Amino acid sequence: MQNSIKDHAALSGIFNEDEPWVDWHEETLWFVREKRDKAVQCIPE
Repeated sequence: MQNSIKDHAALSGIFNEDEPWVDWHEETLWFVREKRDKAVQCIPE
């Protein structure tokens, strides 16, 4: 396994250039968050 330090800012810039992927990622995260929030309401305290 190779250890390397990656520049998060540079990598995020590359990530953000792929708008369809960014849109998919954003929608997926919101879906997961909404699913989590609905599920937590079913758990008694």
